[in-house]
Amino acid sequence: MLKVTRLLEPLDPYYIYSGYYYGRLEIEENAPDVMQLMNDAFIEAVLWAKANPDEAVKSLMSRPEYGRLGSDLIVKMTDRYLFWPKPTVYYPFADPNGIWPAEEARISTWAFETGASKNKVTNADWQNIRKTSYMDATFDKLGWRVPEKPPFLPKDFGGVGNLPYKPYGAALLKGAAPFPEPGELKKPWTFKGKTYMP
Repeated sequence: MLKVTRLLEPLDPYYIYSGYYYGRLEIEENAPDVMQLMNDAFIEAVLWAKANPDEAVKSLMSRPEYGRLGSDLIVKMTDRYLFWPKPTVYYPFADPNGIWPAEEARISTWAFETGASKNKVTNADWQNIRKTSYMDATFDKLGWRVPEKPPFLPKDFGGVGNLPYKPYGAALLKGAAPFPEPGELKKPWTFKGKTYMP
């Protein structure tokens, strides 16, 4: 891939990548049970991949859009962004002064002011589209506690907009993040044949 591109500078010091997904409003309005099932399936897929990393990579490599990138890059990416992080990194924190609404509003303001976006999207707009109830329910089924703060941020994170950001997410990991650690469970949780206690 780097044969035709060159890395000028990483984006991480200036933008925190959002690792969550969106569901369509019409599904939530007409079939909230389906929206919950989609959320459960998302986390189930993450856990399946963590339990079956070789099969997960093989599955990715079988797809033309990934296979053409080469297995070294795919393995590196899946380690850093799927296998190594705690599965709780996908929680869509909604605190208006916390990470996601504030960071997304900061980026949206920049995009609007520079003409990159025609619409001004505010912190309140971001709060209105974020629904934590689905992930709350998934975590509850699994017995996981919602983290007090995003597990991908460094302990000394300086806050949204205090640039450049310190390394976060994959840059902090040198291997699989331990999970569960003390305090991360509300009830027993079994994974790969081992039961973890709260």
